[in-house]
Amino acid sequence: MDRKLVISYAVAASIMMIVCMVYGFTVSMPDNVYTRYGLPFTWGKHQRVTIAGLIDTWTVELNAMLGDLIFWSAITLTGPLMLTIDKAKE
Repeated sequence: MDRKLVISYAVAASIMMIVCMVYGFTVSMPDNVYTRYGLPFTWGKHQRVTIAGLIDTWTVELNAMLGDLIFWSAITLTGPLMLTIDKAKE
């Protein structure tokens, strides 16, 4: 078992999980500007502009946030397991 490989995978997957959870994708249309948060599931939406003018509205879906956390945690935890199982077969 190569510990450096397992640790580097866990660190890289954890960083990817944090980035995908907090990075916002800006969606800009002529009468609507908002930022979406979360990947693969959109758990948050920050609406900034509508046709009526500037606003500051947040919408958070806790089920989607939980789904994101479960998805990325599963990737973070199962990767090192797959690396160690593959090495044990050799």
